[in-house]
Amino acid sequence: MFDPVKCGKCIGNVAMDIQGHDPRSWIKSAMWQCVSDGKITGGHFKKILERKIKKEIKDISDPEKYVTDIWSKVSKKCSG
Repeated sequence: MFDPVKCGKCIGNVAMDIQGHDPRSWIKSAMWQCVSDGKITGGHFKKILERKIKKEIKDISDPEKYVTDIWSKVSKKCSG
């Protein structure tokens, strides 16, 4: 079961820099998009997050690597 409080705390603790950008707002936005779509799955989250990263950083070389790294940090911590 998705736990928004635990998930929010976990996302707040993500210490990562993507080419000079703090991804926490993208992560929160992607997570809430999954909730509003009713598709709280890893694949859906990754797809949304990758799209957000590509939108903000036009010349990013490997967004999938960042998305996979972020997913590994939040995947098990957002459930109650």
